[in-house]
Amino acid sequence: MAKDAPHPKPVRWIRSSRDNMRPFPEPARLRVGDAQWEAQLGGKAPWATPHHEIALIEQRRKRAREDHEQWLASTKMTSR
Repeated sequence: MAKDAPHPKPVRWIRSSRDNMRPFPEPARLRVGDAQWEAQLGGKAPWATPHHEIALIEQRRKRAREDHEQWLASTKMTSR
């Protein structure tokens, strides 16, 4: 490797994630591989979800979980 060549961080596959990707179509695997390479080099794929959108998704998921818990509690009370 050249002196100023990139030194990527190692990939650590979690559980079956690598096996789960194998049946994906080749274009999808290549796109994931490109994003993975960017991450290994400390970068971010240009198509990655912006942080503010991730925060919005998390807020909506939290609200949905709270709504579900309220609904579940109300159905338990009425089934007695």
